[in-house]
Amino acid sequence: MLAFQVTKTTKNIFNFTDIKILDFQENYNYIRCIDFYIKAISAALKLILPRNGHFENVWTASKENADKLIASDFAAGWSFLNRNKDISEIEWGYWQNWFFEVLPFLCGHLIIGKLIEWKFYQKLFMFPGRPDVEIRYYFLMMILSLANLRYTGFCLERCNWMKESQEKTSVKNSNEEHPMKFGFIDLLCYTTYLPLCFSGPLINYNEFKEQINSPKEGWSVSRLWRHSLSFLRIGFWALFFDFVLHYFYFTSLAYHLTVIQSLSQWTLVGIGYCQGQFFMVKYIIMWGVSSCIAQLDQFKPPKGPKCISHIYLYSEMWRYFDRGLYSFMKRYIYVPAGGSRNGNFQQLFASAVSFIYIFFWHGMTEHLFIWTALNFLVVSMESLAGKTLFHPFMANIWTKKMSAQNVRRLHSLLALPTLLASCIAIFYFMNGKEVGNIFLNRLILEAWNGISTCNYQALKTTVADIASRLN
Repeated sequence: MLAFQVTKTTKNIFNFTDIKILDFQENYNYIRCIDFYIKAISAALKLILPRNGHFENVWTASKENADKLIASDFAAGWSFLNRNKDISEIEWGYWQNWFFEVLPFLCGHLIIGKLIEWKFYQKLFMFPGRPDVEIRYYFLMMILSLANLRYTGFCLERCNWMKESQEKTSVKNSNEEHPMKFGFIDLLCYTTYLPLCFSGPLINYNEFKEQINSPKEGWSVSRLWRHSLSFLRIGFWALFFDFVLHYFYFTSLAYHLTVIQSLSQWTLVGIGYCQGQFFMVKYIIMWGVSSCIAQLDQFKPPKGPKCISHIYLYSEMWRYFDRGLYSFMKRYIYVPAGGSRNGNFQQLFASAVSFIYIFFWHGMTEHLFIWTALNFLVVSMESLAGKTLFHPFMANIWTKKMSAQNVRRLHSLLALPTLLASCIAIFYFMNGKEVGNIFLNRLILEAWNGISTCNYQALKTTVADIASRLN
Protein backbone atom coordinates (compact mmCIF):
# COMPACT_ATOMS: atom_id res chain seq x y z
CA MET A 1 0.00 0.00 0.00
CA LEU A 2 1.31 3.42 -0.92
CA ALA A 3 1.52 6.10 1.72
CA PHE A 4 0.89 9.73 0.77
CA GLN A 5 1.29 13.06 2.50
CA VAL A 6 -0.89 16.01 1.50
CA THR A 7 0.89 19.34 1.82
CA LYS A 8 -0.45 22.81 1.27
CA THR A 9 0.92 24.92 -1.53
CA THR A 10 0.54 28.63 -2.05
CA LYS A 11 1.31 28.77 -5.74
CA ASN A 12 -2.25 29.80 -6.60
CA ILE A 13 -5.45 30.75 -4.87
CA PHE A 14 -7.04 27.36 -5.41
CA ASN A 15 -4.56 25.65 -3.08
CA PHE A 16 -3.83 22.68 -5.28
CA THR A 17 -2.02 19.91 -3.43
CA ASP A 18 1.23 18.16 -4.14
CA ILE A 19 1.24 14.44 -3.50
CA LYS A 20 4.59 13.29 -2.21
CA ILE A 21 5.48 9.65 -2.01
CA LEU A 22 6.80 8.97 1.47
CA ASP A 23 7.48 5.30 1.61
CA PHE A 24 6.86 1.95 0.00
CA GLN A 25 6.55 -1.31 1.78
CA GLU A 26 8.58 -3.07 -0.88
CA ASN A 27 10.31 -2.00 -4.08
CA TYR A 28 8.53 -4.84 -5.81
CA ASN A 29 5.17 -3.22 -5.17
CA TYR A 30 6.44 -0.01 -6.75
CA ILE A 31 7.69 -1.85 -9.85
CA ARG A 32 4.36 -3.67 -10.21
CA CYS A 33 2.51 -0.38 -9.93
CA ILE A 34 4.58 1.24 -12.70
CA ASP A 35 4.28 -1.88 -14.85
CA PHE A 36 0.51 -1.83 -14.49
CA TYR A 37 0.25 1.74 -15.73
CA ILE A 38 2.60 1.04 -18.67
CA LYS A 39 0.48 -1.92 -19.76
CA ALA A 40 -2.72 0.10 -19.40
CA ILE A 41 -1.35 2.92 -21.58
CA SER A 42 -0.14 0.40 -24.16
CA ALA A 43 -3.57 -1.21 -24.37
CA ALA A 44 -5.22 2.19 -24.83
CA LEU A 45 -2.83 3.12 -27.63
CA LYS A 46 -3.56 -0.16 -29.42
CA LEU A 47 -7.26 0.73 -29.45
CA ILE A 48 -6.79 4.33 -30.53
CA LEU A 49 -4.11 4.13 -33.22
CA PRO A 50 -5.11 2.67 -36.63
CA ARG A 51 -3.73 -0.78 -37.23
CA ASN A 52 -4.25 -2.87 -40.36
CA GLY A 53 -7.21 -0.66 -41.36
CA HIS A 54 -9.49 -1.67 -38.44
CA PHE A 55 -11.18 1.71 -38.10
CA GLU A 56 -11.43 2.10 -41.86
CA ASN A 57 -13.13 -1.27 -42.20
CA VAL A 58 -15.71 -0.43 -39.55
CA TRP A 59 -16.45 2.93 -41.17
CA THR A 60 -16.92 1.30 -44.56
CA ALA A 61 -19.27 -1.34 -43.20
CA SER A 62 -21.35 1.29 -41.46
CA LYS A 63 -21.75 3.33 -44.62
CA GLU A 64 -22.62 0.42 -46.82
CA ASN A 65 -25.22 -1.11 -44.49
CA ALA A 66 -26.89 2.03 -43.18
CA ASP A 67 -30.13 1.39 -45.07
CA LYS A 68 -30.36 -2.15 -43.67
CA LEU A 69 -30.30 -1.12 -40.01
CA ILE A 70 -33.32 -0.30 -37.86
CA ALA A 71 -34.35 3.32 -38.25
CA SER A 72 -35.24 3.71 -34.57
CA ASP A 73 -31.61 3.06 -33.66
CA PHE A 74 -30.64 6.39 -35.17
CA ALA A 75 -31.33 10.05 -34.53
CA ALA A 76 -30.20 13.33 -36.00
CA GLY A 77 -26.64 14.03 -35.01
CA TRP A 78 -24.64 17.21 -34.73
CA SER A 79 -25.81 19.71 -37.29
CA PHE A 80 -22.41 20.62 -38.66
CA LEU A 81 -21.66 16.95 -39.44
CA ASN A 82 -24.95 16.38 -41.26
CA ARG A 83 -25.09 12.72 -40.20
CA ASN A 84 -27.31 10.49 -38.10
CA LYS A 85 -26.21 9.25 -34.70
CA ASP A 86 -26.39 5.71 -33.35
CA ILE A 87 -28.50 5.78 -30.17
CA SER A 88 -28.81 2.02 -29.63
CA GLU A 89 -26.25 2.12 -26.79
CA ILE A 90 -28.75 2.35 -23.95
CA GLU A 91 -26.34 2.94 -21.07
CA TRP A 92 -24.57 5.72 -22.93
CA GLY A 93 -27.83 7.44 -23.79
CA TYR A 94 -29.03 7.09 -20.21
CA TRP A 95 -25.80 8.58 -18.87
CA GLN A 96 -25.98 11.52 -21.28
CA ASN A 97 -29.52 12.41 -20.26
CA TRP A 98 -28.68 12.00 -16.57
CA PHE A 99 -25.47 13.98 -16.86
CA PHE A 100 -27.04 17.08 -18.38
CA GLU A 101 -29.87 17.01 -15.85
CA VAL A 102 -27.51 16.99 -12.88
CA LEU A 103 -24.83 19.14 -14.48
CA PRO A 104 -25.92 22.33 -12.63
CA PHE A 105 -25.73 20.48 -9.32
CA LEU A 106 -22.33 19.06 -10.17
CA CYS A 107 -21.10 22.55 -11.02
CA GLY A 108 -22.43 23.86 -7.75
CA HIS A 109 -20.74 21.02 -5.90
CA LEU A 110 -17.41 21.79 -7.49
CA ILE A 111 -17.64 25.57 -7.08
CA ILE A 112 -18.80 25.46 -3.46
CA GLY A 113 -16.33 22.71 -2.62
CA LYS A 114 -13.40 24.67 -4.02
CA LEU A 115 -14.48 27.84 -2.27
CA ILE A 116 -14.61 25.96 1.03
CA GLU A 117 -11.22 24.41 0.28
CA TRP A 118 -9.86 27.87 -0.41
CA LYS A 119 -11.29 29.66 2.61
CA PHE A 120 -11.38 26.82 5.18
CA TYR A 121 -8.49 24.67 4.04
CA GLN A 122 -7.36 23.49 7.47
CA LYS A 123 -10.86 22.37 8.41
CA LEU A 124 -10.84 19.77 5.64
CA PHE A 125 -8.04 17.84 7.30
CA MET A 126 -9.47 17.75 10.81
CA PHE A 127 -10.23 14.27 12.09
CA PRO A 128 -12.40 13.48 15.13
CA GLY A 129 -10.45 12.84 18.28
CA ARG A 130 -10.89 9.96 20.66
CA PRO A 131 -13.66 11.49 22.81
CA ASP A 132 -15.69 12.30 19.71
CA VAL A 133 -15.16 8.82 18.30
CA GLU A 134 -16.17 7.19 21.59
CA ILE A 135 -19.36 9.20 21.97
CA ARG A 136 -20.30 8.50 18.37
CA TYR A 137 -19.57 4.83 18.90
CA TYR A 138 -21.80 4.77 21.97
CA PHE A 139 -24.51 6.65 20.10
CA LEU A 140 -24.33 4.16 17.24
CA MET A 141 -24.43 1.18 19.58
CA MET A 142 -27.45 2.58 21.39
CA ILE A 143 -29.33 3.05 18.12
CA LEU A 144 -28.38 -0.44 16.93
CA SER A 145 -29.39 -2.05 20.22
CA LEU A 146 -32.84 -0.47 20.05
CA ALA A 147 -33.11 -1.44 16.38
CA ASN A 148 -32.22 -5.00 17.36
CA LEU A 149 -35.14 -5.09 19.80
CA ARG A 150 -37.53 -3.70 17.22
CA TYR A 151 -36.44 -6.15 14.52
CA THR A 152 -36.72 -9.03 16.99
CA GLY A 153 -40.15 -7.92 18.17
CA PHE A 154 -41.36 -7.45 14.60
CA CYS A 155 -40.28 -10.96 13.58
CA LEU A 156 -41.70 -12.62 16.69
CA GLU A 157 -44.95 -10.71 16.27
CA ARG A 158 -45.21 -12.01 12.72
CA CYS A 159 -44.60 -15.58 13.89
CA ASN A 160 -47.29 -15.18 16.53
CA TRP A 161 -49.69 -13.68 13.98
CA MET A 162 -49.13 -16.58 11.56
CA LYS A 163 -49.82 -19.08 14.32
CA GLU A 164 -53.01 -17.34 15.37
CA SER A 165 -54.18 -16.88 11.77
CA GLN A 166 -53.94 -20.63 11.20
CA GLU A 167 -56.14 -21.27 14.22
CA LYS A 168 -58.80 -18.77 13.19
CA THR A 169 -61.44 -19.36 10.57
CA SER A 170 -61.45 -17.37 7.36
CA VAL A 171 -64.75 -15.77 8.37
CA LYS A 172 -63.33 -14.50 11.59
CA ASN A 173 -60.24 -13.20 9.84
CA SER A 174 -62.33 -11.26 7.38
CA ASN A 175 -64.07 -9.44 10.20
CA GLU A 176 -60.86 -7.93 11.57
CA GLU A 177 -61.09 -4.17 11.38
CA HIS A 178 -57.35 -3.50 11.14
CA PRO A 179 -55.45 -6.72 10.33
CA MET A 180 -51.76 -6.79 11.14
CA LYS A 181 -49.42 -6.12 8.24
CA PHE A 182 -45.82 -7.27 8.07
CA GLY A 183 -44.49 -5.85 4.83
CA PHE A 184 -41.10 -4.26 4.33
CA ILE A 185 -42.63 -0.77 4.47
CA ASP A 186 -44.28 -1.66 7.79
CA LEU A 187 -40.90 -2.80 9.11
CA LEU A 188 -39.22 0.45 8.06
CA CYS A 189 -42.06 2.52 9.47
CA TYR A 190 -41.74 0.76 12.83
CA THR A 191 -37.97 0.61 13.17
CA THR A 192 -37.12 4.06 11.80
CA TYR A 193 -39.86 6.18 13.35
CA LEU A 194 -37.70 9.19 14.08
CA PRO A 195 -38.82 10.41 17.54
CA LEU A 196 -38.34 6.97 19.11
CA CYS A 197 -35.47 5.76 16.91
CA PHE A 198 -32.47 7.14 18.78
CA SER A 199 -33.21 6.82 22.49
CA GLY A 200 -36.58 5.12 22.91
CA PRO A 201 -38.77 4.37 24.73
CA LEU A 202 -39.58 1.06 23.13
CA ILE A 203 -43.05 0.27 21.79
CA ASN A 204 -44.00 -3.26 20.77
CA TYR A 205 -45.08 -3.64 17.17
CA ASN A 206 -48.63 -4.72 18.00
CA GLU A 207 -49.12 -1.56 20.06
CA PHE A 208 -47.46 0.55 17.37
CA LYS A 209 -49.85 -0.68 14.67
CA GLU A 210 -52.85 -0.36 16.96
CA GLN A 211 -51.99 3.26 17.74
CA ILE A 212 -51.47 4.07 14.05
CA ASN A 213 -54.92 2.72 13.21
CA SER A 214 -56.68 4.29 16.20
CA PRO A 215 -58.93 7.36 15.73
CA LYS A 216 -57.03 10.63 15.84
CA GLU A 217 -57.80 13.47 18.20
CA GLY A 218 -58.25 16.89 16.68
CA TRP A 219 -56.21 19.88 17.75
CA SER A 220 -57.61 21.96 20.56
CA VAL A 221 -56.45 24.56 23.03
CA SER A 222 -56.48 22.06 25.89
CA ARG A 223 -54.38 19.57 23.94
CA LEU A 224 -51.89 22.24 22.91
CA TRP A 225 -51.66 23.43 26.51
CA ARG A 226 -51.14 19.87 27.75
CA HIS A 227 -48.26 19.24 25.36
CA SER A 228 -46.73 22.63 26.15
CA LEU A 229 -46.72 21.81 29.85
CA SER A 230 -45.04 18.48 29.12
CA PHE A 231 -42.26 20.19 27.17
CA LEU A 232 -41.84 22.78 29.93
CA ARG A 233 -41.61 20.03 32.52
CA ILE A 234 -38.93 18.18 30.57
CA GLY A 235 -37.09 21.45 29.94
CA PHE A 236 -37.08 22.26 33.65
CA TRP A 237 -35.57 18.89 34.56
CA ALA A 238 -32.98 19.24 31.81
CA LEU A 239 -31.88 22.61 33.19
CA PHE A 240 -31.94 21.24 36.72
CA PHE A 241 -29.84 18.23 35.75
CA ASP A 242 -27.28 20.44 34.04
CA PHE A 243 -27.25 22.81 37.00
CA VAL A 244 -26.57 19.99 39.45
CA LEU A 245 -23.61 18.81 37.42
CA HIS A 246 -21.90 22.14 38.13
CA TYR A 247 -21.77 21.35 41.82
CA PHE A 248 -22.11 17.59 42.38
CA TYR A 249 -19.38 15.52 40.70
CA PHE A 250 -20.73 12.10 41.60
CA THR A 251 -19.99 10.72 38.15
CA SER A 252 -16.40 11.94 38.03
CA LEU A 253 -15.70 10.75 41.54
CA ALA A 254 -16.69 7.22 40.63
CA TYR A 255 -13.95 7.14 37.98
CA HIS A 256 -11.13 7.61 40.52
CA LEU A 257 -10.59 4.50 42.60
CA THR A 258 -8.19 6.07 45.08
CA VAL A 259 -10.65 8.85 45.84
CA ILE A 260 -13.58 6.45 46.23
CA GLN A 261 -11.60 4.27 48.62
CA SER A 262 -10.74 7.25 50.82
CA LEU A 263 -14.33 8.49 51.21
CA SER A 264 -16.49 7.76 54.21
CA GLN A 265 -19.34 5.29 54.07
CA TRP A 266 -21.97 8.03 54.23
CA THR A 267 -20.32 9.80 51.32
CA LEU A 268 -20.36 6.58 49.32
CA VAL A 269 -24.04 6.19 50.13
CA GLY A 270 -24.64 9.74 48.91
CA ILE A 271 -22.74 9.10 45.68
CA GLY A 272 -24.68 5.92 45.06
CA TYR A 273 -27.98 7.64 45.80
CA CYS A 274 -27.18 10.55 43.48
CA GLN A 275 -26.15 8.18 40.72
CA GLY A 276 -29.42 6.31 40.98
CA GLN A 277 -31.60 9.41 41.22
CA PHE A 278 -29.99 11.27 38.37
CA PHE A 279 -29.88 8.13 36.26
CA MET A 280 -33.65 8.19 36.60
CA VAL A 281 -33.84 11.94 35.84
CA LYS A 282 -31.64 11.46 32.78
CA TYR A 283 -34.03 8.94 31.31
CA ILE A 284 -37.03 11.04 32.24
CA ILE A 285 -35.50 13.74 30.03
CA MET A 286 -34.35 11.48 27.20
CA TRP A 287 -37.54 9.47 26.99
CA GLY A 288 -39.64 12.50 27.83
CA VAL A 289 -38.54 14.51 24.80
CA SER A 290 -39.09 11.54 22.49
CA SER A 291 -42.45 10.77 24.07
CA CYS A 292 -43.65 14.36 23.83
CA ILE A 293 -42.85 14.48 20.12
CA ALA A 294 -44.46 11.07 19.58
CA GLN A 295 -47.56 12.25 21.43
CA LEU A 296 -47.85 15.11 18.97
CA ASP A 297 -48.16 12.36 16.34
CA GLN A 298 -50.86 10.87 18.61
CA PHE A 299 -48.82 7.88 19.71
CA LYS A 300 -48.98 6.67 23.29
CA PRO A 301 -45.45 5.67 24.29
CA PRO A 302 -44.80 4.04 27.67
CA LYS A 303 -44.69 6.29 30.70
CA GLY A 304 -41.40 7.46 32.13
CA PRO A 305 -39.56 5.87 35.05
CA LYS A 306 -41.16 5.71 38.45
CA CYS A 307 -39.21 7.42 41.22
CA ILE A 308 -36.70 4.87 42.46
CA SER A 309 -36.85 6.28 46.00
CA HIS A 310 -40.39 4.89 46.28
CA ILE A 311 -39.39 1.40 45.13
CA TYR A 312 -37.97 -1.18 47.50
CA LEU A 313 -38.80 -4.34 45.52
CA TYR A 314 -36.50 -4.88 42.57
CA SER A 315 -39.23 -6.66 40.65
CA GLU A 316 -41.09 -3.35 40.69
CA MET A 317 -37.94 -1.59 39.49
CA TRP A 318 -37.97 -3.75 36.38
CA ARG A 319 -41.69 -3.20 35.93
CA TYR A 320 -41.81 0.58 36.37
CA PHE A 321 -38.43 1.94 35.25
CA ASP A 322 -38.13 0.92 31.60
CA ARG A 323 -41.73 0.01 30.93
CA GLY A 324 -41.15 -0.52 27.23
CA LEU A 325 -38.34 -3.03 27.78
CA TYR A 326 -40.41 -4.77 30.46
CA SER A 327 -43.35 -5.10 28.04
CA PHE A 328 -41.00 -6.49 25.38
CA MET A 329 -39.46 -9.04 27.75
CA LYS A 330 -42.82 -10.12 29.11
CA ARG A 331 -44.51 -10.55 25.72
CA TYR A 332 -41.72 -12.12 23.69
CA ILE A 333 -39.54 -13.98 26.22
CA TYR A 334 -41.02 -14.44 29.70
CA VAL A 335 -44.53 -15.62 28.78
CA PRO A 336 -43.42 -17.86 25.86
CA ALA A 337 -40.80 -19.44 28.14
CA GLY A 338 -43.47 -20.46 30.66
CA GLY A 339 -44.42 -17.40 32.67
CA SER A 340 -45.76 -17.57 36.21
CA ARG A 341 -48.84 -19.74 35.65
CA ASN A 342 -47.15 -23.10 35.09
CA GLY A 343 -45.50 -23.71 38.43
CA ASN A 344 -42.52 -22.40 40.35
CA PHE A 345 -39.90 -24.24 38.32
CA GLN A 346 -41.29 -22.95 35.02
CA GLN A 347 -41.39 -19.42 36.42
CA LEU A 348 -37.79 -19.71 37.57
CA PHE A 349 -36.78 -20.98 34.14
CA ALA A 350 -38.62 -18.13 32.38
CA SER A 351 -36.91 -15.58 34.62
CA ALA A 352 -33.51 -17.12 33.92
CA VAL A 353 -34.09 -17.00 30.14
CA SER A 354 -35.21 -13.37 30.38
CA PHE A 355 -32.14 -12.26 32.31
CA ILE A 356 -29.82 -14.22 30.02
CA TYR A 357 -31.28 -12.26 27.12
CA ILE A 358 -30.79 -9.02 29.07
CA PHE A 359 -27.15 -9.96 29.65
CA PHE A 360 -26.52 -10.66 25.97
CA TRP A 361 -28.36 -7.55 24.85
CA HIS A 362 -26.49 -5.19 27.20
CA GLY A 363 -23.03 -6.34 26.18
CA MET A 364 -21.79 -9.52 27.92
CA THR A 365 -19.12 -7.92 30.10
CA GLU A 366 -18.06 -9.14 33.52
CA HIS A 367 -19.74 -6.39 35.53
CA LEU A 368 -22.94 -6.83 33.51
CA PHE A 369 -22.87 -10.54 34.33
CA ILE A 370 -22.67 -9.67 38.03
CA TRP A 371 -25.53 -7.21 37.56
CA THR A 372 -27.81 -9.66 35.77
CA ALA A 373 -26.96 -12.51 38.15
CA LEU A 374 -27.84 -10.37 41.17
CA ASN A 375 -31.00 -9.23 39.40
CA PHE A 376 -32.07 -12.82 38.80
CA LEU A 377 -31.26 -13.78 42.38
CA VAL A 378 -33.13 -10.83 43.88
CA VAL A 379 -36.23 -11.17 41.70
CA SER A 380 -36.39 -14.92 42.37
CA MET A 381 -36.08 -14.38 46.13
CA GLU A 382 -38.80 -11.73 46.08
CA SER A 383 -41.12 -14.00 44.11
CA LEU A 384 -40.54 -16.93 46.46
CA ALA A 385 -40.92 -14.77 49.56
CA GLY A 386 -44.11 -13.21 48.19
CA LYS A 387 -45.72 -16.59 47.57
CA THR A 388 -44.71 -17.74 51.04
CA LEU A 389 -45.74 -14.66 52.99
CA PHE A 390 -49.07 -14.25 51.23
CA HIS A 391 -50.05 -17.88 51.56
CA PRO A 392 -53.48 -18.11 53.28
CA PHE A 393 -51.96 -19.72 56.37
CA MET A 394 -49.31 -17.03 56.75
CA ALA A 395 -51.75 -14.24 55.90
CA ASN A 396 -53.95 -15.43 58.75
CA ILE A 397 -51.05 -15.01 61.16
CA TRP A 398 -50.26 -11.51 59.88
CA THR A 399 -53.82 -10.30 60.35
CA LYS A 400 -54.67 -11.98 63.66
CA LYS A 401 -51.41 -12.33 65.55
CA MET A 402 -49.52 -9.17 64.60
CA SER A 403 -50.22 -5.47 64.60
CA ALA A 404 -50.06 -3.43 61.41
CA GLN A 405 -46.88 -1.71 62.62
CA ASN A 406 -45.08 -5.01 63.20
CA VAL A 407 -46.24 -6.36 59.86
CA ARG A 408 -44.55 -3.40 58.21
CA ARG A 409 -41.45 -3.97 60.33
CA LEU A 410 -41.32 -7.61 59.30
CA HIS A 411 -41.76 -6.73 55.64
CA SER A 412 -38.93 -4.19 55.91
CA LEU A 413 -36.74 -6.72 57.66
CA LEU A 414 -37.29 -9.34 54.98
CA ALA A 415 -36.89 -6.82 52.15
CA LEU A 416 -33.59 -5.45 53.46
CA PRO A 417 -31.30 -8.17 52.01
CA THR A 418 -32.86 -7.94 48.56
CA LEU A 419 -32.78 -4.14 48.70
CA LEU A 420 -29.07 -4.15 49.50
CA ALA A 421 -28.38 -6.70 46.78
CA SER A 422 -30.29 -4.60 44.24
CA CYS A 423 -28.34 -1.48 45.24
CA ILE A 424 -25.03 -3.28 44.82
CA ALA A 425 -26.22 -4.58 41.45
CA ILE A 426 -26.93 -1.02 40.32
CA PHE A 427 -23.48 0.11 41.46
CA TYR A 428 -21.90 -2.63 39.34
CA PHE A 429 -24.10 -1.69 36.39
CA MET A 430 -23.26 2.02 36.51
CA ASN A 431 -19.61 1.99 37.54
CA GLY A 432 -18.08 -1.30 36.49
CA LYS A 433 -16.51 -4.14 38.40
CA GLU A 434 -13.74 -2.30 40.29
CA VAL A 435 -15.94 0.46 41.69
CA GLY A 436 -18.70 -2.06 42.34
CA ASN A 437 -16.28 -4.11 44.45
CA ILE A 438 -15.43 -1.00 46.47
CA PHE A 439 -19.10 -0.29 47.16
CA LEU A 440 -19.62 -3.93 48.12
CA ASN A 441 -16.69 -3.98 50.55
CA ARG A 442 -17.30 -0.59 52.13
CA LEU A 443 -21.09 -0.54 52.37
CA ILE A 444 -21.89 -4.20 52.94
CA LEU A 445 -18.95 -6.15 54.32
CA GLU A 446 -17.49 -3.42 56.55
CA ALA A 447 -20.90 -2.15 57.62
CA TRP A 448 -22.38 -5.59 58.23
CA ASN A 449 -22.05 -5.28 62.00
CA GLY A 450 -24.24 -2.20 62.08
CA ILE A 451 -26.78 -3.75 59.74
CA SER A 452 -26.89 -6.94 61.80
CA THR A 453 -27.51 -4.91 64.97
CA CYS A 454 -30.46 -3.11 63.37
CA ASN A 455 -31.88 -6.40 62.13
CA TYR A 456 -31.53 -7.93 65.57
CA GLN A 457 -33.38 -5.06 67.25
CA ALA A 458 -36.21 -5.16 64.70
CA LEU A 459 -36.51 -8.94 64.99
CA LYS A 460 -36.46 -8.76 68.80
CA THR A 461 -39.32 -6.23 68.84
CA THR A 462 -41.38 -8.29 66.40
CA VAL A 463 -40.91 -11.56 68.31
CA ALA A 464 -41.84 -9.87 71.58
CA ASP A 465 -45.03 -8.52 70.03
CA ILE A 466 -45.99 -11.96 68.68
CA ALA A 467 -45.31 -13.60 72.05
CA SER A 468 -47.45 -11.07 73.90
CA ARG A 469 -50.38 -11.64 71.52
CA LEU A 470 -50.11 -15.42 71.73
CA ASN A 471 -50.24 -15.24 75.52
